[in-house]
Amino acid sequence: MSAEAIDDPIEFLATLGGLQDAGIESVTLDVAEQVLYLFIDDLYANLEGRPDYPGERPCALVFLNVSGFRMDVDASDGLRISELRVNETAAGHTLEVDLNIGGVAGRARNITASFATMEIEDVED
Repeated sequence: MSAEAIDDPIEFLATLGGLQDAGIESVTLDVAEQVLYLFIDDLYANLEGRPDYPGERPCALVFLNVSGFRMDVDASDGLRISELRVNETAAGHTLEVDLNIGGVAGRARNITASFATMEIEDVED
């Protein structure tokens, strides 16, 4: 996998509709390297069914120099993104992932972390 730097994570994710309806295949935190990987089933999931849907793109969102990682999930029914946001802070950025657990409203959980930079890596099926 080769990584592509994301210069403006806020704009990048906004153009993708906050990754609404994308499924999270796995979450990996490398504590020693301070790297968080969110493996997404389709970067363009929110466009599926529309004429401008470019096709499925499984990928890993890679967050570097991660601190303050928190995860509140119930993965028994799968993890689907309700909204993924990045906010700018004085020290870098904050990641907020609201999850719609198993597609059932009212069972929302989340993943949060602070990070310095972001990359994206394509993943082979």
